[in-house]
Amino acid sequence: MKMSYPVEIDSPERFLLQAEAQIAMASATISKALRSIDPKGKSDFIALNHVDTQTLAATARRLIVERRLRDRLLNIPALFGEPAWDILLDLFVAYVDEKPVSTSDACISSTAPATTGLRYLKALEDQQMIERVRHQSDGRVVYIRLTDPAVAQMTHLLSRYANEKPPHRMLLPRS
Repeated sequence: MKMSYPVEIDSPERFLLQAEAQIAMASATISKALRSIDPKGKSDFIALNHVDTQTLAATARRLIVERRLRDRLLNIPALFGEPAWDILLDLFVAYVDEKPVSTSDACISSTAPATTGLRYLKALEDQQMIERVRHQSDGRVVYIRLTDPAVAQMTHLLSRYANEKPPHRMLLPRS
């Protein structure tokens, strides 16, 4: 028996991924509403789901280190670059550590030339994944941070990475 899905859903896996993303967005909206009630409380998506933020940050740090190691060992980083992903990982770690990230630091984390980093920041901003926030006392300084929905999506994704078990398969030499 073939299941039917809405027009934009082409597979059950895609449907589940879209549903997970919508749930993450709804959780971010709820957490934003809770923060407006208790602005000093840290009742964001992460706290609501009782996820260990340090584990998620450690997972993001591990992914960053693995990506830099891969670049060094294979010595062809231009083939493996994902500047937007590198920026999102770095911003998530900064979010957990409650550290501001300047525009120039975000560009550096992209591991791409500054102009490319700026282009990716603009693309992430257009997708409402990041927002720019001016420094309170020095209007020349601009910080970059994840939006609430992006925090929710990164939390969900990094939780999946943190809980992922390596595949149990044996690699046999070719004969």
